[in-house]
Amino acid sequence: MSITVNINGEILSQENAKISVFDRGFLFGDSIYDVTYSQSNSFVFLDEHLDRLWNSARLIGMEIQLPREVLVQRILDTAKASGLDEVYARIIVTRGESDLNISTDQYQQNVVIYIKPNIKYDPALYTRGLHLSLVSRARNDRRSLDPNAKSGNYLNNILALQEARNSGADDAVMTNTNGEVAEGTTFNIWMVKDGKVLTPHHDSGLLRGVTRAKVIDICGSNDVVLEERTITTQELIDADEVFITSATKGIMPVYKLDSKIYAENSDQRPITEALRKSYIELIQEHINKGTYSY
Repeated sequence: MSITVNINGEILSQENAKISVFDRGFLFGDSIYDVTYSQSNSFVFLDEHLDRLWNSARLIGMEIQLPREVLVQRILDTAKASGLDEVYARIIVTRGESDLNISTDQYQQNVVIYIKPNIKYDPALYTRGLHLSLVSRARNDRRSLDPNAKSGNYLNNILALQEARNSGADDAVMTNTNGEVAEGTTFNIWMVKDGKVLTPHHDSGLLRGVTRAKVIDICGSNDVVLEERTITTQELIDADEVFITSATKGIMPVYKLDSKIYAENSDQRPITEALRKSYIELIQEHINKGTYSY
């Protein structure tokens, strides 16, 4: 797989991309990141993803040293250098390099941009859907590490995914420490019951996804009844339809949660499919504007 990397403004091949072993992202997970992608040489919702990057920095007491317009230009330049029309982009900002102590003194930050071919998911995941598992691994409590800080410390999610895969599922759904549904390892979770769309409130301890926000807007624009509130695991099990959202996955249906089967084809999940169609149209409208083209 061809990967083009930009480290502090220098565009490098993956073979030549190196960062110090004293970088705090490596030593302590002391970093933030965000992910977006492009279609037809144009980035999707880049402003929203950068807004979230800056918010992640705020939540961990980091002030991003690089001007935003410089970061945008680096992203566009690196994507162009890759020669790819559709890319996956991961932007990482670490607190910098230090000796082996956890003090958050002022360091020179490292800014890394990964560009690779955009992820192509198996079409069956959109026709049949995902198999998820409610795992015992709880989501980080907001009082210890706010899930809205999209940080490089991902061990909580890794262990949840490991548990789900060990049970034969594709991915995991995590609860908060009160046992309420929070989110997945890399996605927000949604359910449909009696024609109403429900998703956990941000107070449940979840990352406020960019795609999540777009789906909320779509519901509002199309008179779809939407409720953000606490959701119990039993409510999720008893749902009529379940789906997930993320930047790279878009809207992806769920056909099974542990042993509960919801639907195995699009005809059995009409609201999910209607939202998915509207979201695809929204993406195309955004791409046609060419706001961040390269």
